[in-house]
Amino acid sequence: MLNALKMLTEQTTITESQAERLLKKIKENDQIELKESSQLPKSFWESCSSFANTKGGCIILGIKEMPSNQNEIIGLANSTKTLTDLWNGMSNPNKVSFRILKNEDVFALKIHDHDILLVFVNEADRLHKPVYLNGKLEDSYIRTGDGDRKATNEELKAMFRNQNLNADIELLQYYTMDDLDPYSLHQLKTLTASRYPAQNMMAMSDEEFLIRIGAAKRNRKDNSFILKAGTILFIGKTNIIREIFPHFHLDYFEFNSDSHHRWDYRISDDDYLNSEINLLTFYEKVKTRLSAVASEPFSLDFAMQRKPDAGLTETALREALVNTLVHADYQMSDASVVIKAYSNRFIFSNPGQMLIDQDSFFSGGTSIPRNELLMSLFRNIGAAERQGYGGVQIYETALKRDWKIPDLKSTLPRTTLTIWTEGLMDLDPSLTDAEKTTLYCFLKNKEKKEHTFAELSKLTQLSEYYLRKSLHALVEKGYVEKKGAGRGITYLLR
Repeated sequence: MLNALKMLTEQTTITESQAERLLKKIKENDQIELKESSQLPKSFWESCSSFANTKGGCIILGIKEMPSNQNEIIGLANSTKTLTDLWNGMSNPNKVSFRILKNEDVFALKIHDHDILLVFVNEADRLHKPVYLNGKLEDSYIRTGDGDRKATNEELKAMFRNQNLNADIELLQYYTMDDLDPYSLHQLKTLTASRYPAQNMMAMSDEEFLIRIGAAKRNRKDNSFILKAGTILFIGKTNIIREIFPHFHLDYFEFNSDSHHRWDYRISDDDYLNSEINLLTFYEKVKTRLSAVASEPFSLDFAMQRKPDAGLTETALREALVNTLVHADYQMSDASVVIKAYSNRFIFSNPGQMLIDQDSFFSGGTSIPRNELLMSLFRNIGAAERQGYGGVQIYETALKRDWKIPDLKSTLPRTTLTIWTEGLMDLDPSLTDAEKTTLYCFLKNKEKKEHTFAELSKLTQLSEYYLRKSLHALVEKGYVEKKGAGRGITYLLR
């Protein structure tokens, strides 16, 4: 509905009836707030704060939501005064900590002589969060469902950590080499040295090696050796990690069915008495399991012949694993990293919000690691591709394998990425063979967004009857969108 509202404001000509129909049926949700007040209500600022601190949204002034019937259009008693009050408040740092609105974010409508205001609030940049009211941090709001609520202390701390990244480079004055797992240290040194043979790292002492790769530093005043927090996370002993990060927890589950009641295989830091579980040992164990579970599936080429996977699946899962471990906020009260492997999907979940938007993640080129040292250590052992391109690898693998597009959800407390190993056609048993053929041709020709009936007829080789029937069904099921009329009709994937 938010996109529908934006389209409403972007159209050069909109009829009163178009706007009325949309506003009468629209309902409040996590990105839409209706205000029935005839003036600027106090709760307007709470919604501004909550949308800015969450993922943005639209506040509609002058509409009364009717849960069971069509909304009532009330309008504003004095739209000029309402706008004046809005901009005066927005320009007052004692009212709102950061000016989150621009002129183009406020749009006026007139419906049957009723003045309506649409106020689009963009999500604030992480450097400006939390956006709070009345000069009080405790007056920071978060959007939950269709309501605004005050941010908890935990959420406020998380937003401030998002401003000041790289907790992993904190210097630990009172920790020594004895706090590191000897096996993990040797593994890190061996893998890094093999990647950079010219550095002759195996000839270095362990302390010299850690300083060389930025995992520790030497105090120039007294020549003391100081470890960094990320180094303990990466190769430390499990009980030492928990001293620094009390809520640290790593879990990997395999399920042979969709039953959530019992896992069939598990790797957890709870098993640290058998061997130390830190980020490096967890990564190595889980990577091995993912490679086995993925079992390099096959997909169909355009001639409906099977083609080999060529390692794409394993690489995509490895990138997802590294992203999950690197971007986790290990200072959260729920600092558990959880990875689940099912027969048709893999779920990667970590504490903390992703610091770039979803489009940037999947298009590549932009990276804001929460833990720069951890990212560097993973790159040193060859576990990550170019920084900022892991999401591209995951997305392109899904396209090449004809899988359902990966699902990414990121909120302040948690980020979850689901990588499907089934396509849309596998996930919907209601599709007929003709519908699958038609949908397959859309998926294989994504570079051309819109197709005419004649083009689809040539691609699918279906009769006119079956193609029309298939297109009608795919439109009804929400897979395909129909645009235009008459001879100008085109079809495109939703």
